[in-house]
Amino acid sequence: MNSRAYLARIDALPPLAPDLAALTYLQLRHLLAVPFENLSIVYGEPIVLDEAWLYAKIVERRRGGFCYELNGLFGALLRDLGYRVDYVAAEVYSSGEQAFGPPFDHMALLVHLDRPYLVDVGFGESARAPLALPQGDAPAGAAPQSLTQDAGGAYRLVTAGGYLLLQKAEAGGWAAQYRFTPQPHTLADYRAMCAYHSTDPASHFTRRWICSRATETGRISLTAGELIVTEAGSKQRTAVAEETRPELLRRYFALDLAALRAARGSEGLAT
Repeated sequence: MNSRAYLARIDALPPLAPDLAALTYLQLRHLLAVPFENLSIVYGEPIVLDEAWLYAKIVERRRGGFCYELNGLFGALLRDLGYRVDYVAAEVYSSGEQAFGPPFDHMALLVHLDRPYLVDVGFGESARAPLALPQGDAPAGAAPQSLTQDAGGAYRLVTAGGYLLLQKAEAGGWAAQYRFTPQPHTLADYRAMCAYHSTDPASHFTRRWICSRATETGRISLTAGELIVTEAGSKQRTAVAEETRPELLRRYFALDLAALRAARGSEGLAT
């Protein structure tokens, strides 16, 4: 891996030491520069969980990806910069089904400094800074927790039922995002679920497309039918016609949809 080229891809200066300040800086730069997107899935480009393939896609071709790709490669960059990093398997919470998904439903990172930190650049709207894993005693009746707040909202990690649970502050309280254990895994361990999410008609990633990127003050997202601009928690939705999507992808995400379609020989999904 050419770590300097990767740092240039995310508009980051080389950090001086593998510490928390540099980790926080790198996570934010990645979220601002590299979109969460599933265009490979929608337009039939196979996804390979291999460091060289991910590097070519995200750094050399300046694409984005989904969790297995983004966290998979970011973890490799952090190791190259001197951090000790584990891949951890998470189960994403579905508010519609009121249940957690299967193991390996999501990939996140644990970075070990003075204590372990949850780091995630592949979950769309989530924490923008490392979250320390809860430690020590909690007040009577409360679970140990750690908290952070940023332009995307407030987040906390709590211990619950043998898991670490990531939650986001919502109007009615704390909403679950996903749960995980600190058990480390290899990139290969995620291949079956990556294949499911990228090819199975039952996966929501194969049924609709999304491109989303953090901004300094919120988030910008493009779906098949809407451009959604989030500022200070307020969402502005604008309907978009299919013929305008290529220009919006170029303008807001620096992505060339025409080139991807031509390379795959597919018109992809309209919705």
